Amino acid sequence: MRDWLLVASAQDTSALWAFERLAARGRPCQVLLTEALQSSDVRWIHRVSTDAVGVTVTLADGRRIDSADIAAVLNRTILAPFTAMAQGQWPDSAYARSEQSAFALSWLEGLAPVVVNSPAARGLAGAWRSATEWFGLARRAGLPCAALTVDSREPDTLVRMPMRPNDGLVVGRQTFGVPDRPGLRAAAVELARAADTPLLGLWFSREGPPRLEMATPHPDLSVGGEFAVEALDELLAA
Repeated sequence: MRDWLLVASAQDTSALWAFERLAARGRPCQVLLTEALQSSDVRWIHRVSTDAVGVTVTLADGRRIDSADIAAVLNRTILAPFTAMAQGQWPDSAYARSEQSAFALSWLEGLAPVVVNSPAARGLAGAWRSATEWFGLARRAGLPCAALTVDSREPDTLVRMPMRPNDGLVVGRQTFGVPDRPGLRAAAVELARAADTPLLGLWFSREGPPRLEMATPHPDLSVGGEFAVEALDELLAA
């Protein structure tokens, strides 16, 4: 049986918790911390053909991860793991960051046949969207939205990320913490499908009828407890 792989920061406690629970279910799980990829001693083999992409990474401690051994990936990458040149102040640092971001998009997608959430040009673990973009998708999905005030001079830069853990969670076609109102859970699943983000966090208003306040491709996975871990198990096994 090939392994499942989590790619995440050491600070991503909910993802690490979820993978511990998957391992407890008997799944062969590995964890690749993005901090470990920042060393200049990391060695890459990146194979690209018309049929497939293959990745082999050897970490500074000698550990080796080969895409041929990985069946599915839980991708929680926020930023590309920048090495020394991209982190510094040299004239070419911006170019190096751009190249390493493009490289991360390719190797993350090539790690396994199943990648949850797939990298995108606007986010390495699913696209980050402004509130106006999320609301547009949500309304088409049938999900009621909270009132939104937008600066007409910069309409796409308004983030409005609530300062609390996400209330709701979508994992594939299942929801957790989404208010039990007619059609709301089905609309949340449709929003995740439309956003091409099978693992999606949602915030709902706490006064009056529940309305969407914001969404994120990098949710707190602990919201759904063991039931969400079971749904994640099914999603990775698909």
